[in-house]
Amino acid sequence: MQDVELSDSELVRKTLRAIMQDGDAPAAAKAQAARTLAEMTQMLGRNQREPQDLTTPVKEMSRSQMEDALAAIVAARSGA
Repeated sequence: MQDVELSDSELVRKTLRAIMQDGDAPAAAKAQAARTLAEMTQMLGRNQREPQDLTTPVKEMSRSQMEDALAAIVAARSGA
């Protein structure tokens, strides 16, 4: 057992990433894992978020826009 337990969603994401990176996994399994992860992170599918305009200068952004932009950066860096 790990010292720090993963939440269900963290475990699912970790498992999907492992499938995508497994050299022996079939291409179809890798593609499905990638699609599922994209849907979970709202990058794809019916719950897809609207693309963000990252060209707006920070000084012109509302707090909500800044929080959304930061969340997008964090998600991109974590592979979410």
